[in-house]
Amino acid sequence: MATLKRCPTSRPARWAAIASIASGALVLAGWQFDVLALRSPLPRSTPMNPATAVCFILGGVALWLRLRPGLAANLAGRICAAALAAVGLLKLVGMLGIVGLLPDAVLYRDLLAVGLPQPNRMAPTTAVNFVLIGLALLLLDAGRGRSRRLTDQFVLWSGASTLVVLLGYFGSVGALTRIGAFIPMALNTAATFLILCVGVLAARPDSGIFRLVTAQTLGGMLARRLLPAAFVIPLVLGWLRLKGERYGLVGLEDGAALVTLGSIVLLVALIWITSERFDRLDEERARGEESRRLLASIVESSDDAIIGNRLDGTILSWNSGAERLYGYAAGEAIGKPISILLPPGCTNELDRIIEPIRQGEHVVRTETVRIRKDGSPVSVALSVSPVYDASGAIVATSMIAVDITERVRSGQEVFALNEHLREHTRRLEQANQELEAFSYSVSHDLRAPLRHVSGFADLLTQRAGATLDEDARRYLKTIRDAAGTMGQLIDDLLVFSRMGHAELRQAVVDLDVLVREVRPTLEPDAGSRDVEWVVAPLPSVRADPAMLRLVLVNLLSNALKYTRPRERARIEIGATEEGGEVVLFVRDNGVGFDMKYAHRLFGVFQRLHSSDEFEGTGIGLANVRRIVQRHGGRTWAEAKSGEGATFYLSLPQGGEVLKEAA
Repeated sequence: MATLKRCPTSRPARWAAIASIASGALVLAGWQFDVLALRSPLPRSTPMNPATAVCFILGGVALWLRLRPGLAANLAGRICAAALAAVGLLKLVGMLGIVGLLPDAVLYRDLLAVGLPQPNRMAPTTAVNFVLIGLALLLLDAGRGRSRRLTDQFVLWSGASTLVVLLGYFGSVGALTRIGAFIPMALNTAATFLILCVGVLAARPDSGIFRLVTAQTLGGMLARRLLPAAFVIPLVLGWLRLKGERYGLVGLEDGAALVTLGSIVLLVALIWITSERFDRLDEERARGEESRRLLASIVESSDDAIIGNRLDGTILSWNSGAERLYGYAAGEAIGKPISILLPPGCTNELDRIIEPIRQGEHVVRTETVRIRKDGSPVSVALSVSPVYDASGAIVATSMIAVDITERVRSGQEVFALNEHLREHTRRLEQANQELEAFSYSVSHDLRAPLRHVSGFADLLTQRAGATLDEDARRYLKTIRDAAGTMGQLIDDLLVFSRMGHAELRQAVVDLDVLVREVRPTLEPDAGSRDVEWVVAPLPSVRADPAMLRLVLVNLLSNALKYTRPRERARIEIGATEEGGEVVLFVRDNGVGFDMKYAHRLFGVFQRLHSSDEFEGTGIGLANVRRIVQRHGGRTWAEAKSGEGATFYLSLPQGGEVLKEAA
């Protein structure tokens, strides 16, 4: 058996139950302690019958219990409601003389007729109302059909009769307080009946006529505004008219005209105010509808898939982006579980995504895989956010899915490429290590025979030099020179190899100081030649000092070597600062070279002049380029045959480091 659930709008019903119980208890206290003011609110008016007071307590308890959850409270409430209807029915049967015992004679029978022109008994209309209220409380959990309408009719008939009684008291019309019976209904009885009727109607705010009053609609707002006025305005104006006529302030016709005019003015004012309020609400509703249409249009035209789901995963909405992404039409998807998009074995993924939403997170983002209608997988980035109802409870979720298949594929390709590059780098490192070991082995194995060649050539010159002719002595000299050149070549190759693996120890290097330190070491190459050194003020750079020294030694040595044919050699050293780097140049007036061979200039063993003209192994400039490149710089040269050459290199500027050091 279903029980009525408690809800915020049943609060008036609980207060009505309390008021009914309190009213009956006060009247019983008045009878018990003989306090007339507690039995009747007006002097010399009909007091409430004690049996009526007990019935009000019974009706209030029945209403309170019917509002409580649980089968026990529901059963107890029904018993109280049945007892209430039985008391009223017993009174009506007793009036017909079928049963001699009346409910009126049970309590305080000796006091019922004291000071009154006739015995104080329960009015017939009161008994009828108790029967109607009792039956209404019994049928409180009826459905929405005929039983529901019958319950409302019971309450409305009871309420209508009590309103007639109240009008009789307000208008001092005794006949209305009796409604055709010889026993009048007490004023506090009528008031308590009206409260109890409102409580019974309010106990079921989700159905019946009270549903319209509590509904958050325009009809509900209209009912809440106009219904109180429909009761209050006629009562108040009628009471004022009667008082005015009684004290001679207005006549009969004037009073009727004033009541009519007052009712028209007050109702027109109320309707005008209500209409203005409804106009504003209608404008707000129109704006809201426009906003909803705009939002729906945005959602529908979005390229992303936007899906609304219940918390159990049932699909509520499906935009065109979802149709394009997943292949299902809206009619095929709405009402189906979201699991139609999940890969096999991932059915618990929805709970994993929804759980943070239940814990209070506003947006949950994840990347996952979904299955299209044709069975093909698609990688998506999901953004899941909660949807709230008017009370703030989470009722659904909104999922926005973006196709990231290409991004995932690109990421996989990049990962594979990185793995390939790492493997390639590992192999290069291994090859470099093997090459370094080979270079060391070759240099070690070649040095011994070279020493033998050079040593035995010297021994042969010493022992048989006097007996050899000029050609033989020249041959021996050529052998010694070739062995020396070969030894120098091996040394240069080892230096070149180490330049690619030696650790950079960068520091701030003052080029002015470094040039002054290098120039004296080149004096033996200059000899007695006339050499003009032009050194401009040079900045500081960030570089490995030892490696940069080797660069300057190579460049300046080349300048001295290739200016040897000049009577007066001129070597210029300068620098410019461009875009955060320093460009250093060494310019000479030597023999120069043809620019069409410039691409060979910095290669290993690449020489633009024959060894008969200028000695060398072709390794020096290769070392220069390797060192500069390891510093993140560049090397290049400009020249003309017979007009000198200029060698350039760029290095990171060291000014910022100098400032930090300072």
